[in-house]
Amino acid sequence: MRIVQAAIQANRIKAIRDERILKAMLEGRGRRKLHGWPADQKPSDLRRELLRAISEYNLLRNVNPEAKTRWNRLKAIHKHASALSKLLATDEGNEGEFTEHWRSLWPEDMPAASSLVSKMRELAEQSGWLEASLKEIAAAARTHHAASDISAFEWLVGKRLPAIYEKFFRESATTYREGPYRDFALQVLTEFEITEDGRLYSGESVIKALTLTRSGRSRRRYGGQK
Repeated sequence: MRIVQAAIQANRIKAIRDERILKAMLEGRGRRKLHGWPADQKPSDLRRELLRAISEYNLLRNVNPEAKTRWNRLKAIHKHASALSKLLATDEGNEGEFTEHWRSLWPEDMPAASSLVSKMRELAEQSGWLEASLKEIAAAARTHHAASDISAFEWLVGKRLPAIYEKFFRESATTYREGPYRDFALQVLTEFEITEDGRLYSGESVIKALTLTRSGRSRRRYGGQK
């Protein structure tokens, strides 16, 4: 399944890159020169950047339920780490079966298993998430991605994709209605099946989001963001 998924992702990135280069070549016949693929970048670099952007977009789009999921997971880690640390400490103190086999697999300079698990518990406590409310955790996630006052879609096409576009194609992401960034963003949305309630986003939506994000006039629209 992972191999199939990787192949799908690779084809998506190739389609995005090929579409961009083809358009640049066609438009370069009189109006725009083709900006070559940067020598210091690889298609795999673009793939990694886009997949991370889409992952972050999905987090922001579902930030409230995702915050709950992460909080529950961290709480479970803390609970089980506390119990496991005590069991391991007892096993180590009594030269138990686990400790005997653990030592042969673990480097001599590494801490005991109970100490490592205790550290997991401490990290969970130090994160501050265990005492925070779900609302606070969601707000922190938005702040971390500089998306406190914009929708997930506006963040993606107004901030994240422009940065990726400028990095890999060496030209500014402009708000021209027939500009190359608009085509790039639409291709990304198409390949990753990002829609607005099942409908494809229009070029006008992309340009509007980019314009609003840059002007700082975006409105807060949380909940079922697409």
